[in-house]
Amino acid sequence: MGLFKAYDTHFVTLDGNTKTSGGGSNLANGQVAVVNLNQSGKNGAGIVGDFNNVSKRDKFQLRMGKPDLGVSRSLDNKAFTSPYNFSLSDVIDVRVDAPKQKDITVDDFIIGYSGKTGSEISLENGDNIIVQLNLSGTPIGFLGYQDQSITVQVQLEAPNKGVKGVDWTDQEIVEKAVEQFKRENLMGTSPLTNYVDVITVNSEAEALGGGTQFYNLNIKNEGTYSDHGRVQAQYADLVIEQTDITADFTTYTVVADVSPAAYVTGGFSLLKGCEVCPAGYDTIEGGIVYQVSLEDDGTDESATVQAIPGAVLASASRNGQHYGVGFYSVVVDDELTEAEKETFFTANPTAVIELVAEDVADLCADTATESFAWTAGEECTVETEDYEITLADTECGDSRLAELQKHYQDLVIAIKSDESESTIALSGTNGTATITVAGTAYTATFATDLATTAANFAAENAAAIAATEGYSVTASGSNIIVTTPSGSTAPTAVNASGDLAGAVTTVALAGESRQCQTTYVTTVNTNIACDECDPAFTDLFTSEAPRNYDYSSWTKQDKTYSPTAKMGIRFRGKKFVLSGSEAYMDDMPTVYTSVLIGVVGGYTWAVNENFNTGLDELLQVKILGRYTPPQNLGMDLRVYEDMGLKWFGGTDKHTGNNYAKYVFGDETRFDGTRQYCDYVITTETKRVTGGVTQITNQRIDNHIWVAVGKHTQVEALVNAIAAGAGIPGVSAFGE
Repeated sequence: MGLFKAYDTHFVTLDGNTKTSGGGSNLANGQVAVVNLNQSGKNGAGIVGDFNNVSKRDKFQLRMGKPDLGVSRSLDNKAFTSPYNFSLSDVIDVRVDAPKQKDITVDDFIIGYSGKTGSEISLENGDNIIVQLNLSGTPIGFLGYQDQSITVQVQLEAPNKGVKGVDWTDQEIVEKAVEQFKRENLMGTSPLTNYVDVITVNSEAEALGGGTQFYNLNIKNEGTYSDHGRVQAQYADLVIEQTDITADFTTYTVVADVSPAAYVTGGFSLLKGCEVCPAGYDTIEGGIVYQVSLEDDGTDESATVQAIPGAVLASASRNGQHYGVGFYSVVVDDELTEAEKETFFTANPTAVIELVAEDVADLCADTATESFAWTAGEECTVETEDYEITLADTECGDSRLAELQKHYQDLVIAIKSDESESTIALSGTNGTATITVAGTAYTATFATDLATTAANFAAENAAAIAATEGYSVTASGSNIIVTTPSGSTAPTAVNASGDLAGAVTTVALAGESRQCQTTYVTTVNTNIACDECDPAFTDLFTSEAPRNYDYSSWTKQDKTYSPTAKMGIRFRGKKFVLSGSEAYMDDMPTVYTSVLIGVVGGYTWAVNENFNTGLDELLQVKILGRYTPPQNLGMDLRVYEDMGLKWFGGTDKHTGNNYAKYVFGDETRFDGTRQYCDYVITTETKRVTGGVTQITNQRIDNHIWVAVGKHTQVEALVNAIAAGAGIPGVSAFGE
């Protein structure tokens, strides 16, 4: 800053509000305007919106309204004003600094398979290597690590014995390594996955089927635990996760087969008192509340209860059920007489009427509601694992499936079946078909009709198949029925001659109790990978084994691993945001960042002279994205607001004193997580310095800050000034 360079001035607008007509003495708080000092009226100097018909010699000021706090020794109600009056000929430049990147981008790496053959993690017998993950940056520093850095490593070790692809696979080794990464805790038992996504890369991962995908709900709230609870409460059968919070929206995400019903807000009520309900509210009549219980065998009898004499319209409601008795509440206009009760008892002999509350006040109810629709997100690839648990029956042979399903509402529980049944539906009128069971081919020959053909096949081959494989083979009409252990290869039927063929359908048989115990199974998603725009949520919908139940633990069922799957591991940083509202901003750090990631792998971690010691070269690492911070965040701009307070009023913000902020009206207008545009109007006026004969061109930059999306009014005002000055205008988001 030169000796004669004035301080820049900073006008922080409220929602980009401008005023383009009227007087300059009654500007709203945070509203900006240009006043013409050569025009005046009863409301002060005239405000200008169109500069095409003003004199080049007229003098102008930039003004912004301040809180109307009254006038005292310490306070005044004068608007913030640009330091030097200027004419249009003094305006030499206008410009705008607008963010070009929405939000943050994170470090995103793949080690191993990245879509290119040869990049996969490939081990041989006896290989032992490490994969190291380094996390650094502010989030790691908050945990207490020196130099804000921590390195986590996991060993990948191939067996010394066995045949690759038969006894072990790369898929099994890599998936176990991913599980180990996900189980890692950092200082303070903070899970590693709070800071980075760890995702299995599998070339053969299958896509989610049946339309199952992510759905997102974007609503304007503060993203508090209470807000999350309100959303979750409307979807009892779904798991709702909060996946993002910005100044614009809170995003909630769910995995579902179909789009959930719209989220509904509204319905606020207030006590009526003696006045008329406000516009938009309906009166709910008060009175006396009774509870009515009667035997309804599960059928809603609200209409019967509503028929009680004096009942307020539509006030009867069913509140619960206990065995065959239903419990109802109803509001009546005055206390029921004994005769009225007796009449109801005569019609409903099982009824009991109890007084709940007297003199209930009238309410004004806001019946208007607002609905927010869920939008379809990404369809992703998913890997699943099956878990089982064995529980003792309550009574021998009685299933506990209903009780277990109620406890794990977000899982689908089933009774484990040890057998599957394959139905081979024969078709054709002649010839032969080859039926393969457990790798052995058998011949079915058409004879008379399909039923005879099926019966002949069972009679000729059932004993041999039972003896060699233990499978059961029977005939039912024109179908051949093969019962096999669950998980075994289903039989096939292929035409050999003529037109005899068969279509195979396989289903799991119902499980059963054995030795007064029943085994139950469930499936959980263990790895979700998306090519999504916003990747922050994928790990929220993955899980390990469900928690124990009734002192019994879930165990993972044997999994079949692919010998041909090309494997890798993806590490992706997570967004880390701390931004307190006005009441908290001075007492907590303000951060909008992500962990920084470094990854390397392929080093030998143990030397074994009798076997391989590791790979010939390091594992390949592919960079999918690098960390870049967001631009023009409000949390980073509050220093300019403080400069404005000092310049315009000679005061400092009352940091840490919320009461003083309220009294003096100096709460921030910068939303911490919102992005802002900076419009600059540069003026150059002639000033007398060092004596009457010395003239200096005094240049000053007047900054007008406005949130992205609220900037159009300010941009129009700045461009109107530019047009009047005969210089080019600006466009915040133009090419």
